[in-house]
Amino acid sequence: MNMIYPSNVAVGINTQLDNEYLGMYRREILDRFLRHCAASSEANLINEIVYQLNLFT
Repeated sequence: MNMIYPSNVAVGINTQLDNEYLGMYRREILDRFLRHCAASSEANLINEIVYQLNLFT
């Protein structure tokens, strides 16, 4: 299996077992789906740009 980056660079991915499964999703499609699910559940959606995350403060 090859993983192809947006820059058209392909990287080979080898699975170790015949019954192994590796699921991949395009991030923009997954994000749109998750946002739709949140909106359908009446979540308060906020449109903002994140410039920095302080994960270890």
